[in-house]
Amino acid sequence: MPKLGVALLIYIFSGIQAIAGTLTARQILERVAANYDAVQDYIVEAKVKVDSPTIHMPETTMKIYFKKPNKLHVESKEGFAMLPKQGFLVGNPVREIMATCKLSMAGTGIVDGCKCYVIKAFHEREDCKIDTTLWIDARRWLILRMNSNPGWDSSIMMKLRYTKVANKFWLPSQSHTTIIIPPSPGSQAEKKPVSEKQTVIYISFSNYQVNTGLSDKIFEGKNGKR
Repeated sequence: MPKLGVALLIYIFSGIQAIAGTLTARQILERVAANYDAVQDYIVEAKVKVDSPTIHMPETTMKIYFKKPNKLHVESKEGFAMLPKQGFLVGNPVREIMATCKLSMAGTGIVDGCKCYVIKAFHEREDCKIDTTLWIDARRWLILRMNSNPGWDSSIMMKLRYTKVANKFWLPSQSHTTIIIPPSPGSQAEKKPVSEKQTVIYISFSNYQVNTGLSDKIFEGKNGKR
């Protein structure tokens, strides 16, 4: 390739990097939030498995109905319809983070081979301080990983994978969440290895139906409404 062509490619690539480098944490999260904004409602099938030394929940298959802004209904084939909040993103959690947290850039990283922007979000309440780190896919503008420390030395680590629905909507296909809650000082559990204190929640999602115009009647009188 002629030297001029090589130089031009380098110049264009450098320009793209410079533009990307000027994005603020809020601008990046705005792009992520736009993915959630496009989804008005959905129906999805989910399989939930909980591996925990303290929570005994059988592997469950359920159907989830969601409609903006906060309507949620869950039906389970096993007759047990508890959906763990951890490991499941509903509504537009990014808008909530942007509205309540102080944001800052923390560099870049790699998750599952994808280049990511790393963003720190800090939220302080009367009873605790919550530090959250988000890894945002720099190409698709999706949350691939989220670590949160909600206080009391506990921690939540979530990893997400996605599928493209109707060739338009990026929605989770899998979530893997690890919750670590330290035992009380002096307890027998405190002497056990850390791995025995972890609760891991696996959720897989399939057969999405998006923006079908769900009726409010589906959610009337349901305990699943949030």
